[in-house]
Amino acid sequence: MKKNDVIKELKIKGYTVTIYREQEPEENGYKMYAEVKELSGCFIAGDSEKEIIAEAPSVIEMFSEAQKEIAKKKPKLISVKVKPELYDFLVKYANDNGVENVSTVVRSLAVTKLREEGYSIPSGYAVSR
Repeated sequence: MKKNDVIKELKIKGYTVTIYREQEPEENGYKMYAEVKELSGCFIAGDSEKEIIAEAPSVIEMFSEAQKEIAKKKPKLISVKVKPELYDFLVKYANDNGVENVSTVVRSLAVTKLREEGYSIPSGYAVSR
């Protein structure tokens, strides 16, 4: 993007919003768009500067809320101590069964065992995300 494409830069809700003129409005369906510098991936599209400024607070709020929800769903990393001999066996098991790594083996075995014991465990818990 060329420097002369910037129309305006202003603060909205404490964030820096940079408004640009769209290079190909016919193709994209809007004449302008804005980027919120501090929120990577947060964009606002519209046909006028006034429209973008009016929409910015609600878009920033929705984007921030969505980021919080995504952060809540990230798996927590924990470590489990195993004896070196057991770890070696788990590595061999993973290799023999075409499993990507020991963590996936342990998750898969745990899910399988819990299901055998009657727990309802989603399949997604066994795989990496």
